[in-house]
Amino acid sequence: MECSPLPNAQELIRLRFAELREQIKAIEAVSAPLREQRDDIIQRANAIADAAKPLDLRILTAEAGLYQAKNEMAMLSRALGGQTAAAGGNTAAPES
Repeated sequence: MECSPLPNAQELIRLRFAELREQIKAIEAVSAPLREQRDDIIQRANAIADAAKPLDLRILTAEAGLYQAKNEMAMLSRALGGQTAAAGGNTAAPES
């Protein structure tokens, strides 16, 4: 059996594998705390969004018919050529 001073291919692969393991470990040491920070922010944002969800149904209930009323008002405004002032000088459209 010959004894070569050069490492064989498998030994080179193992060395590169170890180098990559260390490189990954160093990168993750920097990125892990950043990911934790981000995940914490996202968790708090989701909690706020969840707290607002019950208001969605209340808003839908409170605004029942609003779309149809605004749509009808727009059609009437077009039919009047934009001249929507009432006889007393008040506009028919409430300010939003």
